[in-house]
Amino acid sequence: MTHLTRGAMIIGLAAWPLLAGCGADADGSGGVGQQRQAVGGYDHGKATGACSIAPNPAAVGQTYTVSASGLPTTTPVYLLILPPQSAGYITHEQQVTPDANGNWSGTFVADEPDDTGKWDYEFDTTSTTGWTAQKVAVCSVTIR
Repeated sequence: MTHLTRGAMIIGLAAWPLLAGCGADADGSGGVGQQRQAVGGYDHGKATGACSIAPNPAAVGQTYTVSASGLPTTTPVYLLILPPQSAGYITHEQQVTPDANGNWSGTFVADEPDDTGKWDYEFDTTSTTGWTAQKVAVCSVTIR
């Protein structure tokens, strides 16, 4: 379960070891070695995947699940968590590993009173040219 707390993000999703710190990689390296380079912007082509969040809306302190399907299984997939501006966080990026069918899910909790607002969860991959990021799926949860 990911606790969305200011200062440090603790990640303990089903397929990951417990990690600490924004930008940490799934291998626990603290963000060294697997960070995707931001070059050239987005390919706003057709999203091939789907994303959902339940329950939605969620209350502060309530656990919710982000689920994605149709993710690529042969190229890296990155989950960007975009918080509401009022929450005082920066965007968090984490590489995720879908199962063989292109599915992924993780549980989260926004546990600070000022975490209220719209949180966006965006799944991206690199385009075939490697110069742009391609959105695969996007969904949002409202924290009340």
